[in-house]
Amino acid sequence: MLKDKKKKLIVVLICIFTAAVILACTLFVFPAIHENECKTRVFEDMKSKIDTVTSSVIGIIPKETGADGSVTYGSGGSGVVFRHEGDVYYALTAAHVVNKSNSDYKVYTVRTKQNMIQDSALENAGIEILDNSFYESLADVKTEHISIHSDIAVISFRSKDELNVIEFSENQLKPNDRIVCIGHPYDKNLTFTYGNITSDIKSVMLTDKITGKTLSNNVIEHNAYIYFGNSGGAAVSEDMKLAGINIGGSLDIFGHFNSGFLIPCEQLDNCISEWEAKK
Repeated sequence: MLKDKKKKLIVVLICIFTAAVILACTLFVFPAIHENECKTRVFEDMKSKIDTVTSSVIGIIPKETGADGSVTYGSGGSGVVFRHEGDVYYALTAAHVVNKSNSDYKVYTVRTKQNMIQDSALENAGIEILDNSFYESLADVKTEHISIHSDIAVISFRSKDELNVIEFSENQLKPNDRIVCIGHPYDKNLTFTYGNITSDIKSVMLTDKITGKTLSNNVIEHNAYIYFGNSGGAAVSEDMKLAGINIGGSLDIFGHFNSGFLIPCEQLDNCISEWEAKK
């Protein structure tokens, strides 16, 4: 009788341990593995051609002026150049990147020199902080149009830099198509992440944290890693043409990356048409 109880107890403990291991893997291990794969995946053939579109992706920084006249620069987002007229460049970005009513916006490119504060203590600690001269050199952003239908905006800025004007892909995205996402997460230099399309077009409700406005965006899901600051950045197809604009993504309850959302070119064309119609 006692032996039977011990056997039952052992079986119960084994079941509890197994369930705990499965739960831990489901909540922590598998999501971490997935996130790492999305961060580190590289398509070498696409990587070898990426320089042809690199300069079309820009960084956008909000400039906020306090009541006392103090100026601060925050974390912004990304954009992608689609037109060039004289010294004016026109770019697409996510509307939520440029809709703070109390902010002006600055733009930087791959040509912008990043001046760092020269401080031996910071250098020894491996810390790099941008000098104010970097921010003062940046061009002003003009918001030309914000779509009423989706999280997309048209902006412009003046620059004498030679930047690439990206072409729009004419191919409709479908599951398993390969893409590379280009952006400036946390105002860093360009990052490149590779992945596949994982869904057809579907509708997701996204709420703007600044305005509180909720839009039903028709998006396509993918597994190329993106993070805060990638909003407005480019998703580029295998032919090195613009496949869409990233506007957000999903994380699990522990902050692991699940998937990214992009708005495809058909809707970007609609936004540009809206803008041109009101000019």
